[in-house]
Amino acid sequence: MMDMSANLTLLLNSNASFKAETTLDGGAMSSGECGQPASNIELIFASGIKGLLAFNFKLGADSKVKMDIVLTFTPDFIFKNGDSDIKIAKTVSSTQLSTMTASYTCKEPRVIKFNPVTGKDGDEYDFSMTISDVKIQAFNVSGTTYSPAEDCTAIDGVTTEAAMTSQPPAQTTEKNNDKTSEAPPATTQPTTKPPTNESTSEAPTTKPPTNESTSQAPTTKPPTNESTSEAPTTTPAQPTTTAYPTPKPGSPDVNTYKASNGNGTCLMFKAGIEFTLPVLVKGTNVTKTLGIHKEDKSNDTEFTGDCDASNTTQTMTVTFYKTSTILMTFTKTDTGYYFSDVDIKFDLNKELFPDIDQPGSLSVRKTFTKSQFAADKDGSYKCNDKSDLALMNGVNMRTYNLQYAAFQKNITEFKSSGSLSVRKTFTKSQFAADKDGSYKCNDKSDLALMNGVNMRTYNLQYAAFQKNITEFKSSGISECSADSDTNSVVPIAVGAALAGLVVIVLIAYLIGRKRSRQSGYEQVALYTRKQLNIRTTANFLLAMAANIDLCRPFLKKYYGASISLPPDWIEVAEIFLIIG
Repeated sequence: MMDMSANLTLLLNSNASFKAETTLDGGAMSSGECGQPASNIELIFASGIKGLLAFNFKLGADSKVKMDIVLTFTPDFIFKNGDSDIKIAKTVSSTQLSTMTASYTCKEPRVIKFNPVTGKDGDEYDFSMTISDVKIQAFNVSGTTYSPAEDCTAIDGVTTEAAMTSQPPAQTTEKNNDKTSEAPPATTQPTTKPPTNESTSEAPTTKPPTNESTSQAPTTKPPTNESTSEAPTTTPAQPTTTAYPTPKPGSPDVNTYKASNGNGTCLMFKAGIEFTLPVLVKGTNVTKTLGIHKEDKSNDTEFTGDCDASNTTQTMTVTFYKTSTILMTFTKTDTGYYFSDVDIKFDLNKELFPDIDQPGSLSVRKTFTKSQFAADKDGSYKCNDKSDLALMNGVNMRTYNLQYAAFQKNITEFKSSGSLSVRKTFTKSQFAADKDGSYKCNDKSDLALMNGVNMRTYNLQYAAFQKNITEFKSSGISECSADSDTNSVVPIAVGAALAGLVVIVLIAYLIGRKRSRQSGYEQVALYTRKQLNIRTTANFLLAMAANIDLCRPFLKKYYGASISLPPDWIEVAEIFLIIG
């Protein structure tokens, strides 16, 4: 017998663009078996994640129940990718439930991870479930009534700590002019019945009443001279409620959240967290900002953590503004761990958003890839810069000064050693290459990443998405702007030098012309070649003279005298074709 809420997500190649989702409401009962030491329930889904979901329960030698979940599916039915082979995804580890004679309950959301499944052409399928409001009894079921429950927090040994509020002070109650102090109960608030005319209505530990009004509860009016035999005219005090704070603008405060077990703190998460989400105001979508602030004690912010005996996932649930929750899941890998999933439920109420059209709830989730938030097993992940995480349904989660460590023992502070994970996303234009070519940058390139980390490359060249690459092709090279600037310096310098020589020659020629009164480019060419011994400039002037009608008749006279070497007449012809 089983009741629960669950969101199912199947990703193709960890890509949110290729995602299928469904809930347990979309499944129909297929079959089930009862017995010992094993029982199961099977659900079949005809839409979303089309397949068969089996919940398998087995009884251990310690009389405790363990649950494994198996998804059987055909990828092509879901993604239309041509992968028609049947795939089976199994949970990474068993979930421990209650003893066989009790039922199991767990109200808080939890993420159940499954082993990735390899498909056709290297495709990989990642399946996960987020379950909440769970109630299960796998054995000794009698009718439709659950046996007394064992809660998941007691089973897993989870500790709960208040994040932003301190323990309330001890209550002091005056009775018969004696003051007695009592520590507040751990789980329930004290209740006080209204006094009656009978003096025996007091608790057995209370002294006999006197003429002073001592039968009043601490929260009622102060005592007066009226006799205690008269019933008070006031009604019993109502519990005091705290108004919701108005979300304040600006960056949220950086808070630290911890999960602990017998080995101390196993998971520590520090960040300033802020959300932007759409709400309907007068029929129009309006974006609201909601941050978790340290001094807003009326947030009633609390957190609980799960260190998970199976040691494959650890979770942190943060409750803020009384009824909204964030469930963060961290998953272990061969080399470390990473922030793998976030599930958020917003309680959209009039107290928090007075102008909202209709109160309700908004649930979103996001699954991250291993490379996005990966950390080494003995280190931590850190990002001082703000990070924007686009979730779904128009909701964005922004973190400030994020740092976390998981799957460690007795964490008291973040280590200064260990890994520092940084990442950078580049634009298409920064490192673009043609499909059959390569990208090249011989000059040094500085890439500012994050957390003060800079990456510098020298003589960079890469080619991708090609077959059988043995060497870079000489054609189809896309150069970086620095190389393009460098490559243009040489021809500019040569051209400038050549132009300078021409100017010098012309000045020298004009001085000589003033004396001889002779003219023409052909004579300047002869002077440049014979007197100044400059070859290229002389050949340039000859080619220019050949292009000018007035100079052409005199060219024959000076051409032979100006040409000294066989390459000279070849160069003259080449320049003539260029400027002609």
